[in-house]
Amino acid sequence: MRRPSLLTTVAACVLASLALGEAQAKGKGKFRPAAVPHVVKTNAAAPVAKPPMADKAAAASEKPATAPALTPERLTPALDNFGLSLLESLTTAKGSTPNAMVSPASAAAVLALLDLGAGADMRLAMHKTLGLAADKADATADMEALRGIIAPLMAGAEGSPLKGASAVLFDPASPPFPLAVIGLKAAGAEVTTEKLSDPAILERVNGFISKATEGQIPKILDKVPNGAGLIALNALHFKDKWEQPFDPKLTKDGPFNLAGKKTVTVPMMVSGSEALDFLVDDKFAAVRLPYAHSGYSLVLVTTKSGAAEAREFRPALALLNGEGFKHGPVKLTLPRFSISGGADLLPSLDKLGLRPARLNSKSLAGLSPGPQTIAEVLQKSVIKVDEMGTEAAAATSAQTQRGLPSASPTEITLDRPFVFALQHKDSGVVVMTGYVGDPSKAE
Repeated sequence: MRRPSLLTTVAACVLASLALGEAQAKGKGKFRPAAVPHVVKTNAAAPVAKPPMADKAAAASEKPATAPALTPERLTPALDNFGLSLLESLTTAKGSTPNAMVSPASAAAVLALLDLGAGADMRLAMHKTLGLAADKADATADMEALRGIIAPLMAGAEGSPLKGASAVLFDPASPPFPLAVIGLKAAGAEVTTEKLSDPAILERVNGFISKATEGQIPKILDKVPNGAGLIALNALHFKDKWEQPFDPKLTKDGPFNLAGKKTVTVPMMVSGSEALDFLVDDKFAAVRLPYAHSGYSLVLVTTKSGAAEAREFRPALALLNGEGFKHGPVKLTLPRFSISGGADLLPSLDKLGLRPARLNSKSLAGLSPGPQTIAEVLQKSVIKVDEMGTEAAAATSAQTQRGLPSASPTEITLDRPFVFALQHKDSGVVVMTGYVGDPSKAE
């Protein structure tokens, strides 16, 4: 049997620590955790006492031999499905707008952090919500692997177009367990204890988000949290040029077909006959646009006729994943667009299966002694696509409440609603997913 990884052991210790705390609470009345300073400082090299149940818990968390590893071949389809499900929910909600966008990567990063203190039911719910609950998939192993994939990607290697940051702020009324702090820091998160009802917290949180997104998202919170036990944050910024930029001289105004047989006039970029990955079938046309940095690409899918709503792209999910693509010359026409959006994702996450587990006051009991439930998952995102490349940013805040080639180029014209997915092939991470119903409306 392989030895447990650091994060596996940390997660096991957190849960074992929780069990020990509950036992103390039952035996002596009120459980009193050790005091935590304003800024938590932990020496990861210092010896940590091993709870009696740690070996057993770590062994239980071992991935079964039959469980599939979290490879890009599993992760990309899961996050594409997750993103499309969120888009379906957002675009059918009351007061929805023509365009919608989410960051599966940012949302997954926050959930993966919260998983470090999640109970069994909560872990299974998050695993299912993220679309990872495939046959024989092990939730504990998958969530640990997800943290191991996202953290280094967000750290941003030298010259990487993607960078990000995570943080978890605990209120003094619900201080973190020391072992939870070790796990969160090992996952790349900054961890502090601060009075979340203090008005200064707005500047603290929004400053973190603005810096991590290079000013593309100035703020995530509009008001001071009320009764929050913790705030889990993730922010990311992506900026890269196309491998083959569009010639601005070829850009000209053209029609874009909207739902209801209406049209608007928008700037349409036109490529030369470039060799690209693409697929055209009876209903859809899809193309992958590579960026200058290897591994990153933007997959775009549109209908061959008619103007489809976001939910009507469900049959094209495999195309977002790049299944069956061939390589050959493509003449692509694409609108230049810039959109932004923001929403509380919690109602959508609940529809995907999170609600029953998150409402349990013990769902995140491995993070701190105070009972708390997820009360809000805010996300804001922006993207700008032009002749040179793409710039995108996203921020997520989760708050708890205490308690092939062709002989001639294939023409693909995105002159009607389309979906897109900004992906990293090597890791399987889907940075951004969106639906463009009207590129003339910048939000």
